Amino acid sequence: MTTIYLMRHSIALKNINNDYNNDSLQLQNEKMPLSIEGEELASNISKEEELQSIDVVISSNYVRAMSTAKYISNANNVNLIVNSAFGERKFGINSWDELPSDFGLRQNNDENYKVGDGESQKEVRERVYKALMDVIDKYKDKRIVIVSHGSAILWLLKQWCDIDLKNKCIIFNDKLILYDNIFNCTTFNGKFIKKLRKDNNLTQDELAKKLGVTYQAVSKWENGKSIPDIAILKTISELFNVNIDELLEGSVKNKKKLNKKIFIPITVLGICVVLIFVFFVVHKETYEFKVLETDSNDFDVSGVLAFSPDKSSIYISSIDYNNSDDDTEYKSLSCNLYDVNGDAKTKISSCESENSDVETLNELLNSIDFTVDDYASSCRLFKTNQLVLEIKAISVDDKTVTYEVPLSFDDDCLDSTNS
Repeated sequence: MTTIYLMRHSIALKNINNDYNNDSLQLQNEKMPLSIEGEELASNISKEEELQSIDVVISSNYVRAMSTAKYISNANNVNLIVNSAFGERKFGINSWDELPSDFGLRQNNDENYKVGDGESQKEVRERVYKALMDVIDKYKDKRIVIVSHGSAILWLLKQWCDIDLKNKCIIFNDKLILYDNIFNCTTFNGKFIKKLRKDNNLTQDELAKKLGVTYQAVSKWENGKSIPDIAILKTISELFNVNIDELLEGSVKNKKKLNKKIFIPITVLGICVVLIFVFFVVHKETYEFKVLETDSNDFDVSGVLAFSPDKSSIYISSIDYNNSDDDTEYKSLSCNLYDVNGDAKTKISSCESENSDVETLNELLNSIDFTVDDYASSCRLFKTNQLVLEIKAISVDDKTVTYEVPLSFDDDCLDSTNS
């Protein structure tokens, strides 16, 4: 079998561009080296057992990628092959000031969006996919490392997978692949816990009480939004008379082996593609992203705030109701996003479900998203004000249920106008 390890370059040195540099922005980006920390990380990664006995090492033509790949090629005593087709997306700008504040969001949500003569998500994916197919044809049955870039790898994986950036997971063949650091990955199938619970005539609340957790936690497991810790998995396995491997794999088998120290393996086209690490480099001198969170037990909200010195935007991509045992049918749903400052309550945006059929609350929420452009000029405003998402649903018997979901940041918000 051909095994390919997709690796993002290590940590780059930032803020080296200056007014006296006559290189184009594209060339400056290509020349960006690794930081001292990045060099150390690349060196350490090259010593991992999984990256020994590598036959082929390929890198993009960017200095930070080549520097990362060089450690691996040296560790395996093979020559480094440079292929520009695995390079970073081209931004199509002459300075970072030209990049729209919501550029990253729009590129991730619209595969055809690009700026100027830059590249779209679709163009990057097609370029990298073709290069990958050429590598597969040329190096059959080899172990190959390809060092590329975050957006290039992410958009290549969209060829086969669903990507959830907030929860750092990849959905492949209806299985959730979780990763929380470079070499600590496993698969988890929450639907199997739901099946075991229902087979044993237990509600989410009843199972939660047996495990000493909330029913919301059980709902998140069953919907693939989180994974129980190892102690709880052990209790679940004893309760339902299955072993932990079966819980993770999602089925009961006579013989099974699940390697819990895997590298996010995705078997496609007869090869094993392995994602080692992916994260995004945000150009903070231009814009800043903050992930929206909620402490509501009833809902999960995925969204971001995008800030620049000139404006900020709000994007909410998904709203999920955690109580999967609630099978109440609703005929309509509306949502309002409010800015709350003391007693003052200002509506920012609103929307209604596009579905006309009678459905559950979660099914109606699936058609809801918010995009608010040019909302506020300062990140600081969100520290004094509060965002609240109001959800109103009307059931088939004309009863109205209203939820208010408070929203907050994932970490401190720095005022980009003062940077």
